[in-house]
Amino acid sequence: MRLTSDRPLAAVPMLNFADDQRQDTLALRQTGPQEYRASLPFSASGGPLTIQVADRATPALALLQQQVVPEQESQVEWDGGEARLHLGAGSIYAPFFPQAQRFSPPAATGLAPTEVGYEFTPEQHSFDQQVEVFLRYAPTVATPQKLGLYQERGEGEWTFVGNELDPAQRLVSGKVRRLLRFALFSDTQAPSITALQPAAGTALKERQPLLRAQVGDEGSGIGREEDLTLRLDGHRLIGEYDPEAGTLSARPEGPLRPGRHRWEVQVRDQSGNQATARAEFTVR
Repeated sequence: MRLTSDRPLAAVPMLNFADDQRQDTLALRQTGPQEYRASLPFSASGGPLTIQVADRATPALALLQQQVVPEQESQVEWDGGEARLHLGAGSIYAPFFPQAQRFSPPAATGLAPTEVGYEFTPEQHSFDQQVEVFLRYAPTVATPQKLGLYQERGEGEWTFVGNELDPAQRLVSGKVRRLLRFALFSDTQAPSITALQPAAGTALKERQPLLRAQVGDEGSGIGREEDLTLRLDGHRLIGEYDPEAGTLSARPEGPLRPGRHRWEVQVRDQSGNQATARAEFTVR
């Protein structure tokens, strides 16, 4: 474990730790001007391990001593089921003791926080198969169908993981391949559709023009090509979606007749929010 201080300490701190079977004190090792580390012996049958810095007014830390092993299916819970980790048989390479500590997630672009976040450790621990993370939302959440499980990719950057919903237990889950910081966010904002070409009121000589729009979503994101549709005069065209450029484009299957034509773009994000944009153009 790692201990940090907001200022240099006069002496190396000691750790008191205890579980159902033991009680002891351990000296930390200084690894930086304000950083100390220690290796704590875990016991798979010792119950919760409580850790506290000796002679200092710091809150105690409780660690779960539940070992998971490669050949067995396991489910580990924290805080009475507020956070869960489900591991299938064969999903891990070697036995380990997973941990989770609650935190309050910060605001994120395009998303509304729910105050539910857990940091799972060992940090960056990866798996041979996907494992499932569950987080419980508060009973006061009005639209749980807009919730999603997100993982932190960088400071203030969150990526959608999944939104499998269990309303009976108020759980949202997603499948992952490594342990990171996960949080519940709500996405109620519709995707964006801009820069329609041809734009409304355009007159064209070309009989088979390229139809193109800029599409995007800052919240849960666009997950499937089936969630983007482009229609011309009521008929769906086979569109090409470029996620890196954020464009959706298509051409009519054949030359268009002279006159007015109407085209439409619809986009749905992974939280079910939908946006529609329309434009009319004329072929001379």
